[in-house]
Amino acid sequence: MAEAFATVSRGAGGCRPLSAGVGPEGTWLLRKGLSGAQRADGCRLQARRHRRGLLADTVKASATTLDASVNDAVKGRCVVVTGASRGLGVSIARAFACAGAASVCLVARSEETLQTTCAELRAEHPCISFFPLVADVTSSEDRTHLVAAVKASAAAAPLVLINNAGVEAWGPFEHATEASIDEQIAVNLAAPIHLSRAFLPEMLARGTGTIIHVASLAGKLGSPNSAAYTASKHGLVGFSRALRSEVAGRGVSSCVVCPSFVRTALLDSLVAKAGGAQPLWLSTTTTAAVAEACVRAVTDDEPEALVNSVPMRPILMLFEALPRLPQLVDAAFPWLFEFNRRCGRVTDQGDGRGRGSR
Repeated sequence: MAEAFATVSRGAGGCRPLSAGVGPEGTWLLRKGLSGAQRADGCRLQARRHRRGLLADTVKASATTLDASVNDAVKGRCVVVTGASRGLGVSIARAFACAGAASVCLVARSEETLQTTCAELRAEHPCISFFPLVADVTSSEDRTHLVAAVKASAAAAPLVLINNAGVEAWGPFEHATEASIDEQIAVNLAAPIHLSRAFLPEMLARGTGTIIHVASLAGKLGSPNSAAYTASKHGLVGFSRALRSEVAGRGVSSCVVCPSFVRTALLDSLVAKAGGAQPLWLSTTTTAAVAEACVRAVTDDEPEALVNSVPMRPILMLFEALPRLPQLVDAAFPWLFEFNRRCGRVTDQGDGRGRGSR
């Protein structure tokens, strides 16, 4: 594994593994020095420690809420997570580690943050390999090197690709810049499509694999001041559905996870600037809940998971049956989307871009 990743370095700005993953303190050398039985005993001990609550609270939450069948579905897989340097991506990587993945490849643009994140995850899960890969998912060249590195490292391990990287820009659409629109489409929609196409042949050849797209409830609804973001997420939901139908019966699956507002520091800052709370009917969710939904998408082969504290499917079905209803509801109850409007106002500072990323 380590040698495979070491061969793809190509200089600054490109997709490159970080040496921290394979050095004297790295997970790979730790595992290399143990027999298969010793590694198995160590992993079982690590799992027992998780269940006994000896690790961090976030890890406990992920581990204790997953049922026993998760380990069988995830065990031995190589999991690739984009947008994995912070926030939701880190929670997803941690959840799959708790569920028994053999290795986790963390992909992001920030080398320093990836170094720190992988060091923390190795300390929590010494029996699992964590590979930090610096790459820009919107770069064709970076994607090519990323796919080659993952294929070389995964060997015969079944692959799980999690398209999590995402960006969002708030503000009135008439003030949106062309660069802002292009970036959201490139990161939120085009990159997942290209990465899925790149990994799919390998999955089909092996007769197994899962692609998970982290979309949003914005991909199921339309809301003001996030038109380009909403369009990108609607596209991602549609792509996942089409791909799932296309590969049905061939051992490969495509799933989409649609969370509501995810409680992060970015959201807290936006709420504070907007001078009020997000709408109660949408409520919020946590990174741990979204990460658990991603694991369950693999375990249960769920076509679509809505992650929200309020049941959304009945509302979505009603809006689909009555397309004019959202507009009528907005006119009758303008406070429902007032949070979106406030966010648009506070972030519309000249260039119309209130940008955030997961």
